[in-house]
Amino acid sequence: MSKLTQTILVLLLLALASQFASAQVQYRTPPGSLPPAQTQATAAPTGRSVAAAPVYVPTPAYGYPGYATNTTRAQGYLNGVATVTAATGQYYNDVNQARLSNQSVEQEKLRTRRMIMEQDAYERSLQPTANQWAAKKRQEDLQRARNDPPIVEIWNGSSLNDLLKGILDAQTKTGVRGPSVPLDPKTLVHINVSAGTSRGPVSMLLPAGKPHWPFALQEDKFTKERQKIDELLPSALKEVQSGGLQLATYKGLNTAMSELKQKITESAPDMSMSDIVSAKGYADQLSDAMNTLRDPSAANYFNGTWEAKGQNVAELVDNMGKGGLTFAPAGEIDRPYYSSLYRSLLAYDSGIVQLVSR
Repeated sequence: MSKLTQTILVLLLLALASQFASAQVQYRTPPGSLPPAQTQATAAPTGRSVAAAPVYVPTPAYGYPGYATNTTRAQGYLNGVATVTAATGQYYNDVNQARLSNQSVEQEKLRTRRMIMEQDAYERSLQPTANQWAAKKRQEDLQRARNDPPIVEIWNGSSLNDLLKGILDAQTKTGVRGPSVPLDPKTLVHINVSAGTSRGPVSMLLPAGKPHWPFALQEDKFTKERQKIDELLPSALKEVQSGGLQLATYKGLNTAMSELKQKITESAPDMSMSDIVSAKGYADQLSDAMNTLRDPSAANYFNGTWEAKGQNVAELVDNMGKGGLTFAPAGEIDRPYYSSLYRSLLAYDSGIVQLVSR
């Protein structure tokens, strides 16, 4: 038997023994049963006062209701042990309860996170993909090109390219070819094409690098700038066709164009609004065309590789598709021919639509 067990047994025996002990406690008579207090004015009946004998009342171990109890050390010790044990149990119960509550909170966090992910996946499933957006954009552009687009979009080549892509897609998917729509060779001469690298109408540099200056820039005050550009452009074209544009030539052209634009700005107060618009527009287009010469593949603009070819629209579309070509912006003198080509492409596209819908 361990010492702890022996100690507990001894304490229990002492507690039992205390229940049978007659603990004597002196209690005073409650104030309500005492006789009135004697004052100096009250004389004792006899010459000598007799003190009342103390009354001893035995008190049970557990006491009377409303009165203090006599607790032994053993009982106090056991009560303390019981209190500590109960408090310890309550502590561990509270700790475990807190852990359970914390686990419930973490589970709710995971459940909420999963719900957020599911909601996000659902919302993304309702949105079109990048390919769907691109297909929708192509279809919208094609419809815009078919329905009388702004003339500016025809001149910059965007409407022509939208019709070209629509025709190529329809022919690839259905195998249907449109009706025969002839093309005037003179029209194709003024159509600028590229492999997506052109920034301006290269036709402005042809033939032999001689720009067709508009009336607004034929004034004597622009003679110096025009002559400098006319001298450098043929040399630049020869360099492009023979191996590549030289840096000195490009810088000379760039300087001459900057001087021309500055001269237009200085002369604007003495020019009409239409002349200002014509001069600035032509200078900007010519500058873009010159910048195209910096492309390492710029020789293709002049050796027939990047050229609009075909006796009819079907042949033109085939050549453009095989070469990966697109329509580049039109120069000022090319605009009427771009409008003519737009009508021919639209007729060919309409014929394919009718054949497919049958």
